[in-house]
Amino acid sequence: GGGREGWDDRAESGKKQVAHVRVMVPFLDLANHSPSGGRYDVDQHGRLCLFVAAPVKAGEEVFLDYGGRSNDEFVLQYGFVPHPNPADSVGVSLKDGNTHIVTWASLSTPLPLDLRQACAEILASFNTTLEDDTKSLVETEDNVLRTRARGCSCLELDDLVQVLRYKVGRKHLLTAASGGTHSLKWLVQGLQVKGCESEKQILFFLQLLKKYHNCFRD
Repeated sequence: GGGREGWDDRAESGKKQVAHVRVMVPFLDLANHSPSGGRYDVDQHGRLCLFVAAPVKAGEEVFLDYGGRSNDEFVLQYGFVPHPNPADSVGVSLKDGNTHIVTWASLSTPLPLDLRQACAEILASFNTTLEDDTKSLVETEDNVLRTRARGCSCLELDDLVQVLRYKVGRKHLLTAASGGTHSLKWLVQGLQVKGCESEKQILFFLQLLKKYHNCFRD
């Protein structure tokens, strides 16, 4: 489950300060992730509750928003990768020794030429292309559906799906950072298909896509 804020009594000043701690919350930790999911917090009576973001009908699944995290954090902490993930990021090292953190939101202005070139060089260093990984992902996801339909276990296939989602997400971000507008289209279309992102966030990336079209051409 996600972390929540708690009081840190160790402050030297004698005043309590808010500290981030990670805890396991029985029952609430069963909730799956959704960007439009709820959050858990302590209510006015001191009870730990899950507050939903929208009305939920009886029998419907209740989701929890795990927060805006990179794919690295999702894999490390939860063992899966949201697809697509508008909060993903990648560290890119330049020849001068500096490392820049590239995010989807950072593309609101074109990146410096040396940073775009570094992203392109990382893409060229991979053994497989974005197209290769995308095809493998589609095929593996279809295989998972067929395997489940037969009532068989597909844990290894599920793991492979997460690996491929990670690779595809990373390569799309690097492609967009190096000037490929089709990868930004992939993000926007993916968010619209999922239908679980806020309209404000989708509008932001749509506006970003329009800006990108004025700077780059596929």
